[in-house]
Amino acid sequence: MNISSQHSAGPRRLPQQKRGQRRVAALMEAAAAVLAESGYDAATMTDIAKRADASIGALYRFFPNKLSIAQALRGHYTKQFHVRWAPLKAEVKHMTVAGLAERLIIAMADFVDSYPAFLVLLEVSASTQGSATIRRDLLRRVEGLILARSPRITRAKASRFAIVTLNIMGTLAHVYAGASQRERPVYVNEFKILLARYLEARIGNGAVARGRKKDEDILAAC
Repeated sequence: MNISSQHSAGPRRLPQQKRGQRRVAALMEAAAAVLAESGYDAATMTDIAKRADASIGALYRFFPNKLSIAQALRGHYTKQFHVRWAPLKAEVKHMTVAGLAERLIIAMADFVDSYPAFLVLLEVSASTQGSATIRRDLLRRVEGLILARSPRITRAKASRFAIVTLNIMGTLAHVYAGASQRERPVYVNEFKILLARYLEARIGNGAVARGRKKDEDILAAC
């Protein structure tokens, strides 16, 4: 079943009191756990209520259907990306290319660790509005980082480089999610090298000479 085949509806009116907010947060956390374990299609509202130790009525009080929960989780994940990536834009102009690649790859791996349902929601249907919104937001952020790091390149080139970069990061996310705990650091290092080499070829090998040595040190450690 495609997520877009369901009636589209956002969450019901969210509570203003802290107790109600905590309840909604617990329901969303339970939903994320069920989605990560079972996938979107197999997950049910009953499963989510049971995981949250709540009645099905309490779940429907805040969320009319599974799609509304998915939309709420997507909104939460988009906000978390902003919180985590905001400092990076201020720092990127002083980074080497390999340093930028390292930060991007680690950021993606850390996000998958923190929010395992993220990939489930992102890949349910690439054509749905929620997924498209997250993808556009990520693309804008990566494009902004590339322009901040190398302001002389055109926006068209930055957009193209961002699309490739985001696809490398997305591939890492899928490989990382499917790997064992022992294998994950190995794949993170492999993708650091892959992204660093790509960015070096497209936006240069460090703004200053000392950056080249730092790039070499980062890649040698991978």
